[in-house]
Amino acid sequence: MEGEQLFYRLLDRPQAETFVLSDERRVLEGPAFASKVLQAAAGLTELGVRPGERVAIRVKNSVETVLAAFAASRAGAVFAVLGSELKRPVLEKVLRDCSPSVLVCSLGDETALQAARQVPSLRALVTVGGRTGDSVPWEDLEDHQGEAPEPGRIDLDLGALFYTSGSTGVPKGVMLSHRNLSFTTWSISKYLRLGPEDRILSTLPLSFDYGFFQVPTALRAGGKVHLEKAFFPGPVLRKIEEMGITGFPLVPTMLALVFKMKNPAAFRLSGLRFVTNTAQALPVAAIRKFRSLWPHVEIYSMYGLTECTRTLYLEPSEIDAHPDSVGRAIPGTRVWIERPDGSEASPGEEGELVVRGSHVMMGYYGDLE
Repeated sequence: MEGEQLFYRLLDRPQAETFVLSDERRVLEGPAFASKVLQAAAGLTELGVRPGERVAIRVKNSVETVLAAFAASRAGAVFAVLGSELKRPVLEKVLRDCSPSVLVCSLGDETALQAARQVPSLRALVTVGGRTGDSVPWEDLEDHQGEAPEPGRIDLDLGALFYTSGSTGVPKGVMLSHRNLSFTTWSISKYLRLGPEDRILSTLPLSFDYGFFQVPTALRAGGKVHLEKAFFPGPVLRKIEEMGITGFPLVPTMLALVFKMKNPAAFRLSGLRFVTNTAQALPVAAIRKFRSLWPHVEIYSMYGLTECTRTLYLEPSEIDAHPDSVGRAIPGTRVWIERPDGSEASPGEEGELVVRGSHVMMGYYGDLE
């Protein structure tokens, strides 16, 4: 595999110069993005964040959310982007589980502000959009004039936590090392053939690994990412056209909303190169309808789970012939079907899917088993 094994080293790649991150309020070009990350990392270090500690982030899709994650990584901390949909009891449970030293949240997020009072490990509360009580305004971290020391991390160190309910309904922290993060970024950007000409628009929550990886993959390729907080079919399709978007990640429920529009064909989407799908398989009927509306757009059908982010993908050239296929292993990994006795199954034989690669998680946080 090419490239960096420390996640924050993506900022040092030449392609980072052409990277652009934006939301509805602000635009940051590559050098400014890197500078803000370093300043915020220095600010976190001054707040007492030490390598290996956790920084929890609960801010809806925004430039600040991404800056906070990268700044925590650059400071040597472990970032955990938490879903804004989490109710207070669940949020408190998650915060107690990961024991963050810093929580970054929006000024108006009363649920997070109240939950923070129940977290003994918390040494600092950082609020985006201003100050409340003894909180530290995020803006102060972005403008910090200090210098973040090299954190001294290695690729096997824990880099991030992504919380998933899994089959039990109880939130579990999936541990991803710097190697996991870096490898997955490389593998996804490789099979999507991302380049500096690509512009991604994402409405997926950054707390969702599928949503989060839209940013580092574009950063690695020197492309652009625009973040939206929610998906509304008409406005989003209009932005895809107006902004010259080339890549759009979706899930089946989003596509179902598009098909409910009165006339989705009114949006030609002439600049759109590809869409991706994961979480659930796209129904065959939905694939065929999409292909009839926008035959020039490639569909990447993918399969994965938080524990290894992405596992399989189907080449767009094969989707018409095999619309119900989950495809092949992502670059740099191996998958196979195993019988109950542990032997490898033959083609067409049912069994358990086994995944091997540098994208497979370290384990669940706090779970000794």
